[in-house]
Amino acid sequence: MALCSPRSAPSALGLADLGRCGVPFHFQPGIASSSELASCRLLSVAGAGDVAAVARCLADGARPDHQDPSSGESALHRAAQRCQLPALQALLAAGADPQLRDRGGRTPLFEAANAGHPAAVAALLAGGAQLFPHQGLLLLQQPGRCAGGGAGSPTHAQPQQPQPQSQQQPQQPAEQDDAAFLALRTTCPLAAAAAAGRWPVVAALLRALPPDYRSRPPALRSLRFLIWALASHKAFPRDVIGLLPPRLPQALN
Repeated sequence: MALCSPRSAPSALGLADLGRCGVPFHFQPGIASSSELASCRLLSVAGAGDVAAVARCLADGARPDHQDPSSGESALHRAAQRCQLPALQALLAAGADPQLRDRGGRTPLFEAANAGHPAAVAALLAGGAQLFPHQGLLLLQQPGRCAGGGAGSPTHAQPQQPQPQSQQQPQQPAEQDDAAFLALRTTCPLAAAAAAGRWPVVAALLRALPPDYRSRPPALRSLRFLIWALASHKAFPRDVIGLLPPRLPQALN
């Protein structure tokens, strides 16, 4: 089939056939293979909850962990954001990685928790998502076109070069605390749910608290954030209070 320009493309196309910029995939020049096209289309249909289209994309060779070049989001991120449970479960069954992070460092579990979807949170936890995964380099795509063109394989993000000590400005303790809380709020599922007062999600995440949480600094920081959020919201939901670990104040000291 010959490729043509977007202007000459037929108008009778569904939303699932459109690219990120509204350009029909079937008419985008430079697509390397049908699997690249299917991988990019998977991002759209997963967010829309079209399970049949998700299955077709996977059958056509779509990579379950294909990431949007600009945001780093995978199909699992988009299904989690909108609580598209059947699509989410189909992606997990196909081997989608629930620990994959986007360019902001957010996992699908964060997206589900931040959006307030307890069912999606439970499905991701059952599918292997970890509340406090071990830190590592983010797997992201190199910048490129949405639908392939050879830039579709995940690569390790390059760490930022530290500034010379003479250029670094020392942070005050309060500023360090604010920066740490902001980082938690924007990357940690438990902190995001607590800040938004999404207590059913908080309860689901507390049930997934790892047994060795006392030896994990991110877990302790998140629990400290949760206590702050409970006090700030002046909320004392029984299902959350009852799930707090025993002797919590000693663990947070």
